[in-house]
Parts: sequence; structure tokens; C-alpha cells
Amino acid sequence: MARRASHVSRSLNKRNNLSIDQGLKLWKSYTEKALKFCDETNFPTYYCSFEQLLDNPVSVCNSLFDFIGRSWDSEIVEKFIDPSISTSARGDEIKYPKSISDLEEKVYSFVKKVH
Repeated sequence: MARRASHVSRSLNKRNNLSIDQGLKLWKSYTEKALKFCDETNFPTYYCSFEQLLDNPVSVCNSLFDFIGRSWDSEIVEKFIDPSISTSARGDEIKYPKSISDLEEKVYSFVKKVH
């Protein structure tokens, strides 16, 4: 799943010069489409957050590879994932509409079930 709405909007602002509001709307649109797909499909779904992946890459990958039934080498992940690449969590607090905070809460309730 996508990162937190505020992180995505900051990243889009920095990278693409989109306003914070435009970034929030884009996050909302893609997140709603992803959740709708997950709700309407019979495919098994694995939820994790970008933040969890950066914070605990080995743990998240253990869970993910267990989910897909594959073995993996933790050394690859330790070399590949660099938590310092993400700086979009830092910055002024972003106040967003209830529709965004409700959707963010829904997404992270799925993520918490997995971990």
C-alpha cells in the first residue's frame, strides 16, 4: 500500500511540484482504486506499508515471502533497502480533510492486521 497521505503529498510536492492538496487528492484516488480492487477480487492480498518496509525490511520481507510461499535471502534486502532515502515523513504537519484521514485509517487498519 501507499505511504501515508502526508508523506505522498510531500514527496509529490518535492519531486513533481504538485501542491500538497493535489498530492492528497492523487493519493486518495489511487488508494481508493487499490482498496476497491482488493475488495472485489478473489486474489489473496498482502498488505504492508512503505514505512514498515523501511523500518523493518527483514521482518516485512519474511512475512511477504511466507505469504507467497517462497524462500529468500535476507542479505539481498539488507543491501537493497536504505531507510535514509525517504525524507517525506519530515516537515510541517499537514491537516487534511476527514475523507483523507478516514481512508488513511482504513488502509492502516489492514496493514496492522498483517503485522
